[in-house]
Amino acid sequence: MSPNQPATADSGYITDPAPLENTYTSDSSLQRALEWYLPSTTLQAARPHFTQLGAEAISERVREWSGDAERNVPYVKSHNVWGKRYDYDRLVTTEGWKQLGQWGARNKYDLEANSKVYEAAR
Repeated sequence: MSPNQPATADSGYITDPAPLENTYTSDSSLQRALEWYLPSTTLQAARPHFTQLGAEAISERVREWSGDAERNVPYVKSHNVWGKRYDYDRLVTTEGWKQLGQWGARNKYDLEANSKVYEAAR
């Protein structure tokens, strides 16, 4: 491309984003905050779970769900196609929202299921 040509979607400078990193292992501020607020034995017990959660958060599967959730904003449906109001409002969400909710619930459950490990470490 010559210097006199404008950039287009297919030519010119194309940004290549860096690969995502595990947020838990790559965020030094998060590491310092956890070290400050959690007892060391509790943090040691929780570290494998946080590492796994950070790895799952950047997985292709979770990124697809996030993309779907960002493209398709949830909305409330209160009337049917003929204008009659439903007995209750319906929250309409896409599969990405549903899967992210289930993923979050599973991870919260895992942490609660292991709370005895964390408590014993205190």
